[in-house]
Amino acid sequence: MGGKDEWDMQSLLQRVPKILVVLSTVQKARRDKLYGILRYAKENGPWNVQMLENHPFETRFHAFQNWQPDGVICDSSIFPPDGYAQEEQPEAIFRHLAKLRVPFVLLDVSPDSSIRRCSRVDLDSAQTSNAVADAFLKQGLRHLAFVGANPDVFWSRDHQEAFSRRAAEAGVPLAVYSCRYPEDWGLECMDMGKWLRELPKPCGIMAAMDIRARQVLDACVQAGVSIPGEIRIIGVDNDETICENTDPSLSSVCADFEGGGYLAASVLHRMMLNPKSPPVRLSYGVKQVVERLSSMNVNTLNGIVTRAVEFIRLNACAGIGVTDVAKAIHVSRRYAEIHFREACGYTIHEAILRQRLDRVCLLLRDTSQPIGEIGERCGFRVESYLKTLFKSRFGCTMSQYRKSERSGVGNR
Repeated sequence: MGGKDEWDMQSLLQRVPKILVVLSTVQKARRDKLYGILRYAKENGPWNVQMLENHPFETRFHAFQNWQPDGVICDSSIFPPDGYAQEEQPEAIFRHLAKLRVPFVLLDVSPDSSIRRCSRVDLDSAQTSNAVADAFLKQGLRHLAFVGANPDVFWSRDHQEAFSRRAAEAGVPLAVYSCRYPEDWGLECMDMGKWLRELPKPCGIMAAMDIRARQVLDACVQAGVSIPGEIRIIGVDNDETICENTDPSLSSVCADFEGGGYLAASVLHRMMLNPKSPPVRLSYGVKQVVERLSSMNVNTLNGIVTRAVEFIRLNACAGIGVTDVAKAIHVSRRYAEIHFREACGYTIHEAILRQRLDRVCLLLRDTSQPIGEIGERCGFRVESYLKTLFKSRFGCTMSQYRKSERSGVGNR
């Protein structure tokens, strides 16, 4: 079926369509994309979805020679970064995929790829970079910097360009790190440390991905640069395995990768049903900047406040109160309240409410859980109190908020 000029709709309706997903699941972002694809297939299938990735327990490419798919979704993981040796490129896969005369959707793939006449679904780099820049600008930072991925890739360059534009719009100078030792982290760590020491302080740094942000954190430690006192860092992907296990914990952009995968699958579905439809190009955006210690605007000379902020972030939804925070950081309640307000500009109680409401908004956007259940999960024991609080903060009911957020899905 895959080799025919025209789609055989009668054949499609008589059997389950075969979908090939070319995507590596090494990174959390790509696992989220796969989840979105599979969720769409479950809701709108059935589909026979097969995976192609460099994994010892997944089917190898040659095994698909006699398994012709009816549609393909291909992620950028199949395309090697710039500068990789020619022999490392899976040219056979490129040639075969390019020859398949079936609906094809590229998911976050460089515009320079060899696959032609296909639909595209891409992360909105401008929205991603603007979210980071705005988070820093709201803190009053007047110096920004960018650290790209290593090796260099198109989406890292897109983030840099968008971040640079936003900085220019705000009249803020931007420093860009240039990697001189891409194959030797020991040398690069020293070189990056020198660059970090020379940056004007305080400075907000956007790293193209969480793995790179972790390296910036390490270089800061080696160079004796304080975080978040002198340098504040935000990565991209919100890979909790990385972000929650750095010291300090790493802030990151939570992009809607699951929504991107879901959108790619929906585009493929429409193409399979109407093979003569022209290719489309759509984008998906971000959910939020997940703020952790690496970018918090707190007085880091006061370790008490720093520990309080982190304890609240991790435990706000467990029903904690001001007294619990004071006990956790081993000071009296009054001492904790005075120092916290001086450093942050608001009370411990307000910090707890903000964290809980952030979680409420996230669950309203991303789940179908009943409002009462969401309230319990976020530490609100009385549903009526949450409803009153939510409306006073956001100017709408939780049901209205959920409806308005979902109405914009896929249109970003």
